[in-house]
Amino acid sequence: MEEKRFEEMVKRIVKTSDLSIEGGRLGNSIKDELSLDQGRKGEFIKRYKQTWDQFKGKYGKHVISPFIEWAGPSIIKNFLSYVLAFREEKINPVCSKKGTNVDALLCVDYIFPRQDLNTIKKILDTYKVNIEEKEAAKMLISNSIKALSILLNDILEMSYRLYTAAIDIEDLGEEGLKIALKYDGRIG
Repeated sequence: MEEKRFEEMVKRIVKTSDLSIEGGRLGNSIKDELSLDQGRKGEFIKRYKQTWDQFKGKYGKHVISPFIEWAGPSIIKNFLSYVLAFREEKINPVCSKKGTNVDALLCVDYIFPRQDLNTIKKILDTYKVNIEEKEAAKMLISNSIKALSILLNDILEMSYRLYTAAIDIEDLGEEGLKIALKYDGRIG
């Protein structure tokens, strides 16, 4: 079931974007993916909006980074595995506060199992997209995490953006591909 859901998500994104960032095509395809299952999206927003409301009721609304530090790992895992279709057990998020109460650092390690890389390659071949599966995997996970900003805006009731700070790739052989991502989160 999990593999099928991932495969269908990748098919839709590749089919509608060719993984091209020109004109925001890839980002728009991922936004469309977020809207595909309004039930999952709505449950996710409701759950973390309640969590945020309780947190800001106790600590105030200008303590976004402590909230991200505390709830961010759960938010990232649930966003990637429940709203989207990445494997929950392969997601390792760590969040920390930066210099102010609104700036945060979000670090996410994701391991694409070899099976998922093969699925990506098959889909790229089907749609004749000339990108190596490792690059495609990096584009899929990095742009998916950036799309979390859309739902964070609803949860926090303010504009909160994630900016890519670093992406590292490590080939793990038969285990798959590890992608280590860092994002700066801030109001704006």
